[in-house]
Amino acid sequence: MTVVRKAISEDFHAIYPLFAEFNNPNLTRNDWQQLFNNCFESDEGFCGYLMEHNGDIVGYIGMLFSKRIIGGIEKKFCNLTGFVVKKAFRSKSLLLLFPALQMTDHVFTSFSPSRATQTILKKFGFNKLESIVHISLPVINPFKLFFNKPVLLSHTKDIQNELLSFERLNKIFNDHLQFKCKHLLIKTNTGLCYIVYTKVRRKKIPMAQLHFISNPQVFTDYIDATKFFLIRTHGIFIILIDSRFITKRPSFSIEFKLPIPRLFKSKSLSTREVDGLYSEFIALNL
Repeated sequence: MTVVRKAISEDFHAIYPLFAEFNNPNLTRNDWQQLFNNCFESDEGFCGYLMEHNGDIVGYIGMLFSKRIIGGIEKKFCNLTGFVVKKAFRSKSLLLLFPALQMTDHVFTSFSPSRATQTILKKFGFNKLESIVHISLPVINPFKLFFNKPVLLSHTKDIQNELLSFERLNKIFNDHLQFKCKHLLIKTNTGLCYIVYTKVRRKKIPMAQLHFISNPQVFTDYIDATKFFLIRTHGIFIILIDSRFITKRPSFSIEFKLPIPRLFKSKSLSTREVDGLYSEFIALNL
């Protein structure tokens, strides 16, 4: 008999063998366990749904819950992740999705769906969130670098002190301190820009995958200084920027079309209001 029930943290050890299906050697057992640790301190009481057949776990879909203040209104978010079903039971995959998608008061995101998952989610009303990533190359305009100098901060204490008077940004900062993600603050005469990113490797090249940019205009104006800072202090040569995060393509960059777009489902939010925070990107350092 096949049944579906809520997954809780104690189920991790039984579910973990399923993650071998993703064939991602960069993710350790401890990384996957983050999906079960209520890492964003939600009050939902579970971390997804699992499928059991005669006592064996044959499928799982992870759900990372969070609450965000968007436009002055509290919104509930659910990031779908780790959707995996054993081959013999894939015809029953929808049994995992049905109870998840009945939570109609949540904004749903799926940042790295498989092609099969994409097809299913679109039938359930998911829309394209992002399909283009700007790849900012390690080419720097020297004029902007030396005559347009901001203050850049990457040490935790320095950033924390600067964000104390910004309630929303300070909360984001504190909520993400426990993870491997990195923080960067750009201070200028025209304002500041707080950035959250993960340091990843693509084709063995260290890159910064940006997940949040608080002030797109400041970031765009000072991208040359930011690139120089990341190269010099963190050995990061490439910056990856989802196109919805900024209003225009950065200079010295190329566009990359995602093979499978990022998806979301919301009755009220636009694509620009949905970032990559409180998600698998952060929990798994992707």
